[in-house]
Amino acid sequence: MAWPDPKQFAEEAKGVGKLRHCRLANLIGYCCDGDERLLVAEFMPNDTLAKHLFHWENQTIEWAMRLRVAYYIAEALEYCSTEGRPLYHDLNAYRVLFDENGDPRLSCFGLMKNSRDGKSYSTNLAYTPPEYLRNGNI
Repeated sequence: MAWPDPKQFAEEAKGVGKLRHCRLANLIGYCCDGDERLLVAEFMPNDTLAKHLFHWENQTIEWAMRLRVAYYIAEALEYCSTEGRPLYHDLNAYRVLFDENGDPRLSCFGLMKNSRDGKSYSTNLAYTPPEYLRNGNI
């Protein structure tokens, strides 16, 4: 489990929850109950950039949309930098979501730090070192 300390998780979620921007899939809530650590963000009904890039062979993304994705995500990252969250962890095509209007938004989950010392070694459990999952040490 990457979040052994419920207080740290709650503080981190509250910090990310204060961020509000039209280019983010904003965090609207969290749950920290027992061993459960859950984040709730705005609903993004039109899938991820990864699905649009890699799983729709017959329907490629037009260049205008590719440029819009790059520009919107750059705006989101710039906003995060100016609001004291300059480091986005594990930026990839699965972290870019599309809203009801088809506009790309950056997932707020990559803004979460996930360690006892306030650093983030990975926000994707697939890339989290097993010794950190066992005892919080790397």
